Amino acid sequence: MINVLNDIVILDASKGIAGPYCSMLLQNMGARVIKLEFEQYPEARNDVRYQLWNRGKEQFCLNLEKPDSKSILSQLINLSDVIILDGIESELSKNEFDYESIRNLKENIIYTIIPPFSSTGPYKERHGNEYSVGAAFGLMGDQGDDGIPEFVRVPTAAYGAAFNCSYHITAALLWKELYNEGKKIEISLSHSAMVMQSAQFMTGMNLPTRKPIIRDGIRAGVPIYRLFKAKDGWFFLAGGNPSFWNKLCMGLELEELVIDERFIDAPWGIPSEYHLELAEIFEPIFKEKTLEYWEQFMKLTDIPFAKVGTKSEYITHEQMSHNKTIESVKNNNLGNTKQISNIVYFDGAKTEINPLVKPTGYDNYNILTEIGYTQQEITRFIDTDICYGNNE
Repeated sequence: MINVLNDIVILDASKGIAGPYCSMLLQNMGARVIKLEFEQYPEARNDVRYQLWNRGKEQFCLNLEKPDSKSILSQLINLSDVIILDGIESELSKNEFDYESIRNLKENIIYTIIPPFSSTGPYKERHGNEYSVGAAFGLMGDQGDDGIPEFVRVPTAAYGAAFNCSYHITAALLWKELYNEGKKIEISLSHSAMVMQSAQFMTGMNLPTRKPIIRDGIRAGVPIYRLFKAKDGWFFLAGGNPSFWNKLCMGLELEELVIDERFIDAPWGIPSEYHLELAEIFEPIFKEKTLEYWEQFMKLTDIPFAKVGTKSEYITHEQMSHNKTIESVKNNNLGNTKQISNIVYFDGAKTEINPLVKPTGYDNYNILTEIGYTQQEITRFIDTDICYGNNE
């Protein structure tokens, strides 16, 4: 296992997708992650994705309604370098999970919170999750056209928050190493939704606007950077520069298009009034031949091309098999599962899922022993439901 973050302890007390995904990314780099929960049977465990986002983490379940839980929580925080939470901080303060309360327990803690919206402004108390926030901030409305939005199943806002949090946490860890100071990090789902589509938010007097053209259910505005339908399926053509435009026209024996004044700034600078005309030229041509034919054609003409694949095809793809991107992971509840492996390479070696930590079950006993409680105290905590469950 690559121990880039060796000896770093992360207390993940988040409930949604962004926090667990963020701590999974950090665990992939060697950090020790303790997943802290407050319900004996949290609803999140019913989601099969929970088993993915929380693999390789130790599990600890604490009943906050019990008086002794505050002392245990204090010890867990003192053990940790980072705490990750999600939700609205004013509500978290009821259980003393706001920044000031946590900082009073450990001054140099790196406190990371992922609220639905910002902690300031008119939406600071408004609830939301990765899908509702994503819908509010353009992730669905701007995917559809003619006023009809599309439901985007990938939780883009949550993934964006996880990516942003993970690299801000690593920066804060460097700061802590240099100056022994903690930091408060806040990255909202709403900001993350916007960051993940940042180019779409660019405006300016001299920026051209493009009205999308919808044909066959897909956008057809850019001539060679879009989906096309072949005789037996779909492919994506990624010809995003003038060189690819020229090669395509020459390969199809349409040299006249290169010097056609309507298309002189292809592929991106074609005036919108000519988009439809160009689409009507290319689409019938691509529909005449098979995917295999166009794959060979694009290879010979050196134009980026890909057949549109599915997840089931991806699992058996020769490149993915070579890189062992899909691995078998044993799960106490689900048995053997196929999961995406850790995909980062350091010095040519791929990181591994922590083999010493079970994907499910509680590690209360081991953690309580580590933070200084006696066997008699631990037995009492478990018998009186201060800590739910036990090692399984």
